Amino acid sequence: MDHLKKLFKEIFETRHYDKRIRPVIDQSLPVYLDVSFFVIGLNSVDEENGIISTTIDTSLDWVDESAIWKPKFFGNISKVHVPQNDIWKPDFVVRNGRSLSNDAEKKNGYISVDYTGKIRWWPYQFHETSCEINIAYFPFDKQICNITFIIWSHSTNEIIIKGRYVGKYHFSKNTLWSVDNLKLFEDSEHLQGSAYSTITLTLYLRINSVDDRNGLLSTTLDTGIQWTDEFLVWNPNLFGNITRINVPQNDIWKPDFVLRNGVSKSNEAKLLFSYISVEYTGRITWWPYQFHETSCEINIVYFPFDEQTCNLTFIIWSHSVNEIIIKGKYVEKYLFSENSLWSVDNSHMSEDADYVDGSNYSTITLTFHMTRKANFYLWSIIFPLVSLSVLQIVVFLVPAKSGEKLSFAFTLFLTYIMFLILMTSMLPENSEHLSILCIYIDTELTLGIITIVVVCIQVQLCYHDPDIPLSKWQKELIRVMISSCQTPGIADITTITQLQIQNTLILFINRITFFSLLSFQLVIAIIIVVVVYFN
Repeated sequence: MDHLKKLFKEIFETRHYDKRIRPVIDQSLPVYLDVSFFVIGLNSVDEENGIISTTIDTSLDWVDESAIWKPKFFGNISKVHVPQNDIWKPDFVVRNGRSLSNDAEKKNGYISVDYTGKIRWWPYQFHETSCEINIAYFPFDKQICNITFIIWSHSTNEIIIKGRYVGKYHFSKNTLWSVDNLKLFEDSEHLQGSAYSTITLTLYLRINSVDDRNGLLSTTLDTGIQWTDEFLVWNPNLFGNITRINVPQNDIWKPDFVLRNGVSKSNEAKLLFSYISVEYTGRITWWPYQFHETSCEINIVYFPFDEQTCNLTFIIWSHSVNEIIIKGKYVEKYLFSENSLWSVDNSHMSEDADYVDGSNYSTITLTFHMTRKANFYLWSIIFPLVSLSVLQIVVFLVPAKSGEKLSFAFTLFLTYIMFLILMTSMLPENSEHLSILCIYIDTELTLGIITIVVVCIQVQLCYHDPDIPLSKWQKELIRVMISSCQTPGIADITTITQLQIQNTLILFINRITFFSLLSFQLVIAIIIVVVVYFN
């Protein structure tokens, strides 16, 4: 125990170990980070939203030149375990995440330190990442999903990632998907004139957020925030020509830049080992990698051919415009992962001020203009509905005596009810905007009721009692029907039989209803097409 205390005192007190400084004596040299992935489980694959959930043991190895000792001077101790928040760690984060990765970032987590300075860190992590799902061959499809990791605030001149190993370890099988293969490849990503080291884990899978219903928009944003700190200015000539350093983000002042219209707490890379770039001029650059859930008013009138405009409004929470003013620089799509149901047509920023309690607070609004991808709805909803409307007309081509005419009409009516229930479950509960598609289904339901009533009358005529005599006005009405329908074999109204009367009435009703329904359906179709097209 005494030797261990002596070793800790040597490293952290005598040597004045500073976890804010990269662990190389020559700061012009990079730190080499060896990475190994042990995939423990594929938790879920959300095909609809393009998200996969994984559990991965990630082994990160590097050399800390400030943590080297000779075992013979410390009771032959060759390895120790140090609380992970007491030494320098790389800001190794998921690049294409959809939520904040949960890892073993606990106060009692430890890192292994070898006497040669070799550090080993095992951040046990659960990831939710985006994955483009191709369902063309569903349910016999295969998917390729990438999990990309990046050194967030250090360029390739400071940290370089090296992939060492990837494999399945104590792997828990998924009941719907199997992982056929795993691959690693290294790369670099250019951002604002610097290259950042990345490594991508690729999973080959085989099959085993706009929430428009609740009016929520889920986004992943790289938010670059820059300001000048006049207390962090130095002369590079006095400090070995060092022009830039990376400081733990919780050690310096940061603006309280928060989401104004969020519906849940924004998850950002607020990890103890995340860093902020500081230049010798005092220029600060902070990249809080964030996942947002915001409210968005959804207008479903033209569903599924609708376009939506959603805003993300950020505000300086506790500083007025006399203290902090936001200036928008630019907005762009960068390494953008396409959504399977929505496309982002364009986005722009606008600056404003929010007046609260006698003071103005600086705000900036990021606006997204989105268009729904209608192919899925076109073939799964629109096409079946149009087919049903055609069948509703065909009902009057079926003979009333066949015994199936009434059941056919009822079946169509129940099918429309099923579609209405389906639409109700898909669309938001909104009394301000009513979908044209729902109005169309309601109209078809009304026509279905009329069809059932008419078919019931026809069936009743088929089984009418022939002994009941006809009145004068009934005979006159039948004469008109015979004339309009040109019923063959009937020359004189006085010679007409009860059977001929029934057939004439049924034929007349069939023709009138058939052509009325046909005309009405065509008019409805033309109106809907014109309204949607000119919108």
